[in-house]
Amino acid sequence: MITGNNTTVENIEFTGAAVPDNNGVGIRQEGINLTVRNCYFHDNQEGILGGDNPTSTVLIEFTEFARNGAGDGFSHNIYFTHIGTFIFRYNYSHNSNIGHLVKSRAALASCPRVSQSNQFACTMPGGCQVPSPAGRTEGASVFGQ
Repeated sequence: MITGNNTTVENIEFTGAAVPDNNGVGIRQEGINLTVRNCYFHDNQEGILGGDNPTSTVLIEFTEFARNGAGDGFSHNIYFTHIGTFIFRYNYSHNSNIGHLVKSRAALASCPRVSQSNQFACTMPGGCQVPSPAGRTEGASVFGQ
């Protein structure tokens, strides 16, 4: 659990997080502003979970997410609730265990498709879920709520 503000996490592998209520998570973000760079989240009940601060910005880049989720459809590779901005770039999110590859309720979520190195595609269902798909811009994969 990260309760501090303006936190950067780099070059760490997160695996095997599990608890009886199926909410074992690699990172649970409770502070404001998080950067995750060059990490690997796999085989957790949830990869990253966080949010509920509308002033918070989360940046995730050069990170891989694989096989996260408890198999209940309510846990995901990545899930952020009510934050201000969510930026997801140059990552590879794949093979979530029934849940979404990325689920965000951020006011602004951006997951640009720059090249083949950005192997994530914000597509529904099972990809990037945001509450207001009408605000989605396909070319840049920028979402607004």
